[in-house]
Amino acid sequence: MRISLGGAWLRCAILFLSLSANAGTPLQPHVAIYDVKIGFLSGTLRTELNMVDNQYHARSHITPTGISLLFGQGSIVQTSSFGMHHEGLQPIRFTSDDSLTSQKEQVDLSFDWVQNKVTGLIGDIQFTTALSSNTYDSVSLQYAFMHDLLNKSLLKSYLLQSAEELKELNITIKEQQRVRVSFGDFMTTVIQHQSNNSDRITTLWMAAELGFIPIVIEQRRDGKIRLRAELGSYSVTTP
Repeated sequence: MRISLGGAWLRCAILFLSLSANAGTPLQPHVAIYDVKIGFLSGTLRTELNMVDNQYHARSHITPTGISLLFGQGSIVQTSSFGMHHEGLQPIRFTSDDSLTSQKEQVDLSFDWVQNKVTGLIGDIQFTTALSSNTYDSVSLQYAFMHDLLNKSLLKSYLLQSAEELKELNITIKEQQRVRVSFGDFMTTVIQHQSNNSDRITTLWMAAELGFIPIVIEQRRDGKIRLRAELGSYSVTTP
């Protein structure tokens, strides 16, 4: 399946002219739906990216489907708002509400780039920590990869504020691969990231034809697949 992005990209370029002048090629607002497996559970992952008043708003929503509904009730909803700086993407606020897994965790992070600090709430526990450049939450991190690939500025490492823990992610670029998913067949740039002393490796197959959105996302721990998502549908949106 193929889609024409020419008209949408042109409208996006005109609308975001002032933004792109400072931050390079902008991200394209869109809706993407994935088939996802987390352990033995199957479900749907819906991601959305919108832009309001020169600020991006992203949302990720995982829900179980089919027979998995017998074993898992609830969902995982994560949101991230972020802006663009001359150095790239900067997260502003991140929320996560997990009512699906055994953790049942709620997280709320605020990024203050003036005072260089992160304030957070994990359940009922509050914390404050220093904020370094090149720091992202788990949602804005993917869009940072997309933005940096679009602008040929992918870094060798990124910092992830994962709840109260700050992790340095080392980036490895693999050989390009052609990958087929239910949405279509695409040539992809393959990147992996792994934090120091971690046995978890995340791999993303990112399609330049779709603005480097990942068409496959895979997480492995101790060599075993813990999560895999494959793109089932994708559509660009305009304000």
